[in-house]
Amino acid sequence: MKNKLFNLAAKVTAVSMVLSMFASALPVSAAVATNFSVSFDRQKISAATVAVATFTAQNGVVGNDDGSKAIDLTFTGFTGGLSVVATDVLIGATPLAADCTGADDFALGSNTATKINILVCTGKTIAINDVLVVTVGVTNKLTTPGSTGAKLISISGTGLITGSAYTYIVTEDQVEVTAHIDQTMAFDVTLDNDGNVDCTGAIAGVDGQTVDLGQLNTTATLGNLAICLLLDTNALHGAVIQMHDEGNGAAAGLYSASASKLIAASTGATGSSLEKYGVCVAAKSVVVTTPATDFDYAAAFFNASCAAGTLGATAISRTFQTIASSTNAVDGDGWKTVQLNVSASRAATTPAATDYRDTLTFRATATF
Repeated sequence: MKNKLFNLAAKVTAVSMVLSMFASALPVSAAVATNFSVSFDRQKISAATVAVATFTAQNGVVGNDDGSKAIDLTFTGFTGGLSVVATDVLIGATPLAADCTGADDFALGSNTATKINILVCTGKTIAINDVLVVTVGVTNKLTTPGSTGAKLISISGTGLITGSAYTYIVTEDQVEVTAHIDQTMAFDVTLDNDGNVDCTGAIAGVDGQTVDLGQLNTTATLGNLAICLLLDTNALHGAVIQMHDEGNGAAAGLYSASASKLIAASTGATGSSLEKYGVCVAAKSVVVTTPATDFDYAAAFFNASCAAGTLGATAISRTFQTIASSTNAVDGDGWKTVQLNVSASRAATTPAATDYRDTLTFRATATF
């Protein structure tokens, strides 16, 4: 009986030894990373690119400062890995440390041209099902392969996390979109006949349009119609409206050929039994736009009481003077206007005549 028990025990022991030897001979497999994907901001051949690798760890990794635990990202056919420094690689939003001597979780190891070596430092544990997002090439970028086709991206290393994915390199990965906007400019010189100071009653500009001052008095006389300067342009650098006075051909003013008399254009208020003649800005109309339109009158021609018939402007001239201007596009969606009033007065001794007249010429110039 004892011999039988001894033989049974010996057999059990032998089986245990065989199983133990068999178990010790089994290979330890690295766990495959799941949900592994890699995206690039450029997939054109030979292009500088940033890579973002995302994967789920299917094996726990306990870090060690001796560099024995590492994750290698290999970009087959790519180059530039030797130029990548620690700050060019992010785990999540955190750059790698230069080494594992501090309290950092991850550090940069020894790269090759195609491989990024990430060390898992002491104190950092990658748990099963942890999701890691690794960005490579923040400043110093990788360079895509010089040939088209599917290229293998793989995870390996002593961290016992493995996986692979493919990307496809193409000849061209960008499409250029172009457009244009035609240059536009519209300008008109019209008259306003509703008595307001905003050109809301402006009538269409026609040849031979006339502002009638009527009977000149020793007090200020205002023209029956206002002059409206209408402008609309999408010129980047804006536009300018200028005015030129004909006068008697030599000097600016109201001229009577029959009396050989010129009521000279001058600065100051009309009236007070003085010979005065000129124009002034009565109003402007600029709709609020984005970006804002800065279409504005020239300050020298503006006077707060202009609409009441008082002239307080710089004398008009036989050379072109700026009446209004803008340094950017003038609305581009509708007319913008500047209204000018014409006024004059005479002295008690100014000769009578029926042919006092003047011609005002306006021009607009846009700078695109």
